[in-house]
Amino acid sequence: MNKSPKLLFVLLPFWTPLIPPMGIATLKSYLEKTGVDSTIKDANVDYTYRIIYDEYFQKLKEFVPEFNRGNFYSIGTDVFRNHLMAHINYNNIDEYKKLVSVLVAKTYFIKSPEKLIDDLIKIVENFYIWLSGYLDEIVSNESPDVIGLSVYKDILPAAIFSFKYIKNKYSEIKTIMGGSIFSEQLPVNSPDYNFFIEKTDKYIDAIFIGRSEILISKYLKGELSNEKKVFITNDYKQYTPDINDLDLLPDYSDFSVKQYPFIGVLGSTGCFYN
Repeated sequence: MNKSPKLLFVLLPFWTPLIPPMGIATLKSYLEKTGVDSTIKDANVDYTYRIIYDEYFQKLKEFVPEFNRGNFYSIGTDVFRNHLMAHINYNNIDEYKKLVSVLVAKTYFIKSPEKLIDDLIKIVENFYIWLSGYLDEIVSNESPDVIGLSVYKDILPAAIFSFKYIKNKYSEIKTIMGGSIFSEQLPVNSPDYNFFIEKTDKYIDAIFIGRSEILISKYLKGELSNEKKVFITNDYKQYTPDINDLDLLPDYSDFSVKQYPFIGVLGSTGCFYN
């Protein structure tokens, strides 16, 4: 590469914490100082997405009695996340409907009416229609060479869909991934991790696990091996320049910070997970 490619970070739905994500905000801050042109898009504050999210939970409320709701939104996110994952993996519509019915029934202890399941499936279909359009719009507007997704537990279904969609429609765009998903749901060398790496091989070009400011910068500048796909903490330790902590302060300039009730600040740098 003669010059650093343009990088687009995307925060996909749904991000549940009350602050903008400090991980990609800090990466942007560091990468910009090394000459990397980077931008962040936050899909969580998109108005259409918020309508779809609210519609899903309002539909559940119509059928779940109040005394069965418990911590409604907290446990409801599990239903929503698992439903999103089921939608992008199903092959048989009857089995798909049965699975969604089980998700609702086991969470809220109700017999899931057929109308509820049909309505929820339609809402999830609309979610992925919206996400496809959102991806098309940001690719058209930003013309990125590389798209990076920071993935957490609740973001995983949308991330898998987005990686596939981008590679199928914009095969020239490189795709990279990182995030806390690898310290929680997909720990390195676990069965789920190995399964994930195998199944996503065709549409994720590089994965960065743990601290990765320097590694991503070198990757974007073509200074890492093209034969290597996954970069972890031990790879990072090969590069030990003196990083000024001021280079690691989060850059929130691409976020609609007024739509978040709090802003995070750093008391230290680095990640305590391996």
